[in-house]
Order: sequence, then C-alpha cells, then structure tokens
Amino acid sequence: MTITKQRNVSVELLRVIAMLMVLGLHANFMSFAIPTATNVLSFNGIFRVFMEAICYVAVNTFVMISGWFGIKATIKGFSNFMWQVIYVVGLLFIIGVLFFNVPANIYNILGILGLYGGGGWFVAAYIGLYILSPVLNAYIKNTPNKNIALFLIAFFSFQFIWGNTHSVVFIGNGYSTFSFIGIYILAGLLRKCNDEDNSIMKYFRGGTFILTVIINTILYVVGCRLQLIALMSYTLNYINPLVILGAASLLVTFAGKPESFLQKGILRNFILWLSASCFAVYLLHVGMSWALLKYCEGVQAIYDKYSAFSGFAMAMILLYMISVFILAILIDQPRKFLWRKVISKLLK
Repeated sequence: MTITKQRNVSVELLRVIAMLMVLGLHANFMSFAIPTATNVLSFNGIFRVFMEAICYVAVNTFVMISGWFGIKATIKGFSNFMWQVIYVVGLLFIIGVLFFNVPANIYNILGILGLYGGGGWFVAAYIGLYILSPVLNAYIKNTPNKNIALFLIAFFSFQFIWGNTHSVVFIGNGYSTFSFIGIYILAGLLRKCNDEDNSIMKYFRGGTFILTVIINTILYVVGCRLQLIALMSYTLNYINPLVILGAASLLVTFAGKPESFLQKGILRNFILWLSASCFAVYLLHVGMSWALLKYCEGVQAIYDKYSAFSGFAMAMILLYMISVFILAILIDQPRKFLWRKVISKLLK
C-alpha cells in the first residue's frame, strides 16, 4: 500500500488499531451466533452489539487511510502488495495441504494470487482501487471541495438505497471496489480540508465516532428485539452512512492528534514496524477459508472453556487476538527481508 505523503505516526497507529478491530469483528458475530430477541437486552447481548458496532468501522478506516495519504500507483508498489499476498496466502496453502486436508486444486493454487477468494474479498477490491487511484487522485486534486462534497452525497445516497435493496450487484454491501471509491474520495477530501481550512474538521472528531457507535448499537438492539431484520441489516453494514462517518471520525481524530510523544524513540519505531506488517494479520486469518474457520474455532474453544467466568473469557479471547496479531507480524518479517534484499532490486 504505497503512499505519497510522509508517514504520520498517529495514522499508522490507527492502521494497527483498525487491524485489531478486524480481529475483534471476526471474534464476535462471526465466531458466535448473533444475539437473539430474547437475550439481546442482557448485558452480554448489548455488550456484544456495542463491540460489533465499534469494530465495524475497521475496513472502511483501513481504506480511508490509503485515501488520506493517497495511493501512488507504481509497478513496484503493486508488486510489493502482491508479494505480501502471495507470501502469506501461499504459506496458508502449504499448511492447509499438509495439515488440514485442503485440496491442491487449481482454484486454491490460483487463490495464492488473490483469485477465487484467495486472500479474502478485500484483496480483489483493493486491487481495483489501486488501478483506479491515479484517476481518483487527479479528481480529488483538481475538483473544488464543494463539488466533491456534492458528488459524495449523491454517491453514498445511491450506494445506501440501491445497495440495501440489492437493486444492483456491484455495490455488494460494501464488499467491493465501488464502495472503496467513495470512502477513498471522502478521505482525500478530508485531507484537502485539513490542509486548506481545518475548521470543518471539528465535526469529525472522536465524539462523532462514539455517537455513531451508540446510535448503531441502539438501532441494532431495537431491530433485534422487534425482529426487524431489515433494520439490523442496514445498521451493521459497511454502506451504512453512520459506519462511514464513524470511520471518517476516527481518521480525522488520529490524523489531527499531536504527535510529539510519538515522533521520536522506540515507540515511534515500534508503531511503524507494526504498521508495515499489519496487513499480514488480515491475510493470515482470512487468506484462505480454512484459516478463518480455525480462527473462529479458537475463539469458540476459549469461550467454551471459560464461559462460567465471562469476564475472564473475554480477557482470554483478547489475549488470543493479540497472539494472532503478533504471530502474523513475526511471520511477515522474512517477507519484508526478501523484498528489501532480493525482489525490489529486480524491479529497478
């Protein structure tokens, strides 16, 4: 994910947090059944919905970070992105064949290249965004802010209405390059506003994120309690404007955060080290279907073992998530070394 601006350590910290949120997202509703109408008003039910609402901004936030910096589409940058996909998904493929009875068929082999769902849906959607990024960058740079804002109002309105009625297939509830285009442009607009006149940025501070989470939690709980399936579906959804607004609020909050305590020393280097590999965290537990299944089974096993002590069970699940995160970071280090010492030199 090549960027054009100098790395902002606060934003890189947000990148790390967003990836932890992805782990949290998959450790909640995906690992367990969603709360039911009978238990959603319990403390456990409301807490799970609240955490889901917090984590649901993760993917949009991750893409917005690319929009904030601006992708610099180069052969070398794209090769680096694909090398990470090939490295991690290829490793998952080998492990799957050797230990989990994954068939070595053409679909799984091509999945190493991000095809047929290899690397998860995000890889294909991001490749599409990468290809379009020079056009999007030029549009953001050369179009007046007011015109971009009007475009985004129309874009997000269309996406929400047509996407939630499934009138078209290319929106895909936000799992698509089409949706990435909108949030990429939004992040670029916010960056322009911040550079030119940051007075509007106060409306996107952290309080806005908390407000969107609370509203989405209430809407989902009400929908679940009254069995309003449509309301539940509209709420925890990547194309929900409140989810998009929440991601924008997080981005602006971190991008505008004073960095004096992060700019120097070990903490800064540690954050940059983590952020350079955090996409490997996504790939390691989502890169092949068996990996996501095993990740969710691990969460379920921990909860089943400690379910009598729910607070302790949550702590153990958090520790499990952090362990998966650290494992992915460590696994990614040989990939980075090979890129620096061998592969990148071949592309000069």
